[in-house]
Amino acid sequence: MWLLLDKNGKPNYQYATFNSRSDKLFSSQLTKPAFRNSRCLIPADGIIEGQNKKYHFITSEKKSLLLGGIYKQYQIDNEIITTASIITCPGNPKLENIHRKSIPLMFDVENHQLIDMWLDPGINETEAFRPLLNNRINFNLIATPTLGARNLQASGETIQISAD
Repeated sequence: MWLLLDKNGKPNYQYATFNSRSDKLFSSQLTKPAFRNSRCLIPADGIIEGQNKKYHFITSEKKSLLLGGIYKQYQIDNEIITTASIITCPGNPKLENIHRKSIPLMFDVENHQLIDMWLDPGINETEAFRPLLNNRINFNLIATPTLGARNLQASGETIQISAD
């Protein structure tokens, strides 16, 4: 995933746009329009987080996550290319030893009202979403140490992370 493409339809590596910081959604020329008009949810079994060369696979008790994101569409030649970026929020103290810098915006897969609101293209007043852009963990998570970012074999005891 990469939000910003170059004129040839390749990721523009000048800017790291695989994530979009929540504190920039209201001000950045790149993310502000997408946050207003092009919100998306990215389904995942889990995420990989790492720091200090230690990695964890994080998922919910339901073994699935919905990651809040924004998307952008490009027309390159005769093809429409859709790109996306995961919104990241400030780090949560419960994840201090896993990834202190940030946490992805995560939706409870069973909160249909919030999911519908997030995906509603008619909601352009993004202030309604500001309360979501925090470091709260809204449902229980499971973190499993792994051998690496690309080798997800468990390397330690699973950690239960309770909702805030």
